[in-house]
Amino acid sequence: MFVLFAPPDAYISPNWYPSKAADGKVVPTWNYEVVHAHGTARIHDDVDWVRQIVTDLTTVHEGSEARGEGHEAWAVTDAPPAFIDKQLRGIVGVEIEISLLEGKQKLSQNRPAEDQVGVIAGLSGSSSPTDQAVVESMRALHP
Repeated sequence: MFVLFAPPDAYISPNWYPSKAADGKVVPTWNYEVVHAHGTARIHDDVDWVRQIVTDLTTVHEGSEARGEGHEAWAVTDAPPAFIDKQLRGIVGVEIEISLLEGKQKLSQNRPAEDQVGVIAGLSGSSSPTDQAVVESMRALHP
């Protein structure tokens, strides 16, 4: 089995490259980060297995670290048991025993430093959360 985890990506305009003025030899591209996971998949339709995974995920995402101090955490047990049972029947659990992880970043590393700065400036003007996530990754890679 192969699973693709695709974090945010962003279109890159050649107009953001200062090097465009020098020779015009630029084209649009895409910046992205991606992780490929290879492994053996197991499908779980056992309600108890799925309930445990949902409970664990809820605990993590409702915790004070995730939501901030003073946040009242919701728990699976807050909802009526019959309602939760019905919801759980609609979930198929997938477990992957990972044998290989491959990651890639394409964040303008192939461009001169001034073009990288231009891309960061260009994307910074966007209101898109995915563009802003790419900006943060680029800043981490190109401080």
